[in-house]
This record gives sequence, structure tokens and C-alpha cells, in this order.
Amino acid sequence: MKYKEIKCNNYNIYLIKTSKFKTINISTVIINDYTKEEITKNKFISEYLINSNNDAKNEVLMSKKYMDLYEPSLFINDYYSDKHNMICSTTFLNEKYTEKGMNKKTIDFYYNIIFNPNIEDDMFESNNFNIIKNKLFSWYKMDEEDSGSMAYFSSLSNISDDIPIKIDTRGSLEDLLKIDREKLKKYYFNKLNNSMFNVFVVGDYDDELIDSIKNNLDNKVNDIKYKLNNIFDVTDVKEVNTVIEEKNFNQSIIYLIYKVIGMTKRERYYVLPVLNNILGGSSAKLFNNVREKNSLAYYAYSNTSMSNNILYMYAGISKENYEKCSSLMKEQLKEIIDGNITDQELNNAKNSLDSGILSQYDNIGSINNNLKSVVLFNMPSMEELEEGYKTVTKEEIIDLSKKIKQDVEYLLKGVKE
Repeated sequence: MKYKEIKCNNYNIYLIKTSKFKTINISTVIINDYTKEEITKNKFISEYLINSNNDAKNEVLMSKKYMDLYEPSLFINDYYSDKHNMICSTTFLNEKYTEKGMNKKTIDFYYNIIFNPNIEDDMFESNNFNIIKNKLFSWYKMDEEDSGSMAYFSSLSNISDDIPIKIDTRGSLEDLLKIDREKLKKYYFNKLNNSMFNVFVVGDYDDELIDSIKNNLDNKVNDIKYKLNNIFDVTDVKEVNTVIEEKNFNQSIIYLIYKVIGMTKRERYYVLPVLNNILGGSSAKLFNNVREKNSLAYYAYSNTSMSNNILYMYAGISKENYEKCSSLMKEQLKEIIDGNITDQELNNAKNSLDSGILSQYDNIGSINNNLKSVVLFNMPSMEELEEGYKTVTKEEIIDLSKKIKQDVEYLLKGVKE
């Protein structure tokens, strides 16, 4: 991946220049420390910021502003590892296809959302504050009826090591009800003053666009540095922790969570994705043998968290099929350990991963996401992943599978049926 780095006053800008798109994508990553109790506050702030700002104080004015700027997209996402990454992203039409000066106007609007939130009497404005509070209240109430989300976060919380994936990043209704307008405003600006900033740009940018970014960040960003970790080691498994929780749902959900002990860098980024695709891709061992052939699950897949050294299998089942399904899911991993991998399974997995990479080349946001992962976490570029997947051998997959140890068996048992 070829990119340019510009070192600025207390922040850096990373750029990929391409004329492939008519749009430009900018992501500003704001990195700071956090506690579990702050997750709900951060979620609230992200919703509040994109709902209004001090120049467009309600949704009607905000909508007009978007129309004036040719409808840029704007998202704020919160990502948690050992640090909180607040990722503010916008994609907008290059002024080459609109009118001169629109890049600067859009970038000014974008950074106004971050640095100039809707303030009233030195606190977050009451109407928009209440809109966001009611929205989040509804989300948390709906979460109580979401068996999939409940099973996911509850199962991961039982992992025996203290690693970031255990953290429930949804926040909580209890913390939401404690949020105060004045305190939240102070909290937010204190976070900005103690955050590390990095900016990532993809598109056919020019010097004026870069100057617009600098004009919005210079003298607003402090010299804050954080060491970012992306690999969180796990210890060997002593015994499997089996947890069964009864809930008033129709369907039951099983999670089998495994640690991957002592992965190499190549195994982490190239071999593990291929193994995972063979095990639990869209048409793989779990799907074919648990769902299709034996009709034990409504769905059956696997996934990984490479940075946390975790692989997990999950399935939606009827409670009476729990033991059979658990046993058969484990058998699918054992098939890999025993070397029962067909050439077709290996090729299908590689082709699936290759298709995913090819689709990313056509998405400006995906290119920017990969740039962020390369710069911030020293992860492989899309080009490296594309070439690396091709070279993975059956022997490497078998060797890695022998490093996978079960840590948790979790059942969210639906008792309503």
C-alpha cells in the first residue's frame, strides 16, 4: 500500500491519492483512554454530534445543510480495544463534480460537528439531548428482546483472560439514566483535550483540501501520544467453562469459544481467516454438516477476533438439540485437526476471501479502513492479504488448528417454546 504521511502540529495526516472515485473519504480518529462506565457516554456523544451542531441546531437545519453540501455521508463509530477510538468519517462529492469551494465548505462542516457541538447555557442543548436520550432508551429496551446480541456479549464475558473482547460495548440503560447535560459537555471537551488525533484521506485530493483540514485542526489538537496495542495474548486453557442461561425466548443460541495459543503473525493474518472460512463460512463445514445434513440448527457459523486470539462457533438451535449440536460443532473443528480438508474446501475458502478483498478495492471507505489498520496497528494491507491468502497450505491450517483450545461453552436457553 502506497500512502503519503504529512506530519503536522500534534497530529498526522495519511493520504492515498486515487482518481478511481468521484468522492473523497476522510476519517479522523480520536484516541483516548476509557473506563467501562464511559462507554454509554461515548455512545451518547457520537449520536448527539451527528444530530446537530452549533450552526445547525435542529434536524431541519441539519438536513438543509446536508442538501447544500450535496448530501455528504457522515458517521461516527466507537471502537474499543485497550483504548477508545472515536472514528469520525465523511464521504463527499469532489468539488470537481460540483462547484469550486465545496471541498472546504464540506470539511468545515465536518469538523464543526466535532469541535462545535450544539451548546446551550454551557451544556448540551436540551431538545437534542432529550432526542438522543429517548433514542438510546429505546435501543436498550429493544436490546432486552434481542437474543442474538444478548448471547454474543454474555458468552464472550465468560472468557477466562482479561482481554478487550470481553467488554460489552453496548453500554447500559443504567448508565444512560445517569447522564447529565452539563457534565457530559465537560466530559466531551476534556476527552478532546486529552486525545491523540490522526487523519486519513482517500481520493483525488489537492493541496487546498489538505490546507482545509489543517485549518480546522491546527491549534485545536494537543500533543497527546498513546501506544496502541492490537495483540492481546491469552493463556492456556485449564478447563472449559460451561454456562447455561435460561431466557424467555423461543430460540436457543449456542456459543463455543476457543483461544488460539501462540499464533505467529502469518497464522494470525493469513492462515486463521482461511481456517475460519473452511470451518464456518457461508457454505462450509458447520453450515453443511450441522444445518443442512443434520437439521440441528437454523444457522451455524464461526468467526474470529484475531487481535484477541479468539475463534468462536455459534448456532441458533432448539433447546432439545443442544447436546447433539454442541458435539457435532466440535466434530467439525476436529475434522480440520485430523486433516480432513478437501481441495475444494480450501479453494472455496481462498476464493471467498479473495472476493471480499476485490470488493474492498471498489469501496472508498474500505480502502480508508485498511489504511487506518496499516498505520495504527501495523496490519497487512489489502494487497498483502490478497497475496498471502493464496499461499496458505493445508498443512499450515492443520498446524494452526492444533493450537485452538476450547475455553467457554455457552447456551442461551430459550424457555418460551
